[in-house]
Amino acid sequence: MLILLDEEYHFSPRDDKTNFHVDFSVPEGFDVLCCECRYAPKEITDAELKREVITANIGKYIPREKLASYSAEEQTLVNLLTFSLDYEDKYIGCAHRHAPEMTHRISKEGSSPGFVSQGADAGNWHAVINIHSITSPVVTYSLKISAFKKEEVL
Repeated sequence: MLILLDEEYHFSPRDDKTNFHVDFSVPEGFDVLCCECRYAPKEITDAELKREVITANIGKYIPREKLASYSAEEQTLVNLLTFSLDYEDKYIGCAHRHAPEMTHRISKEGSSPGFVSQGADAGNWHAVINIHSITSPVVTYSLKISAFKKEEVL
């Protein structure tokens, strides 16, 4: 096993609706990639922040005539960051799901849902952290990518 990337990134509301690109290389001799993604916080629990966000988005996401039915305390506001992957010029796939912790396996024998079957071929790879929504002042995203030989994987 070889750890190719083990980084932590910090995003703020100014990064909302952007893509953050992470390049990495895979050396010869590996068969499987394991991409571990996690971010926090997922849910916004601060009532004042929720109220500010709801107020700031009146008319954009919340119709004015429905405002009376919105109580900040009753609303669930979340951050949403997802992951996609490319090899050279080939799109490998994505995991645009709401879970704040996910592990994606990429291999010729079969990849995680959302990704095509693809060996851990040597060359240039490109991960993208898709930042769909950030409401918190700071969101921390951890990305760890490891390469394995077939005999190392159960």
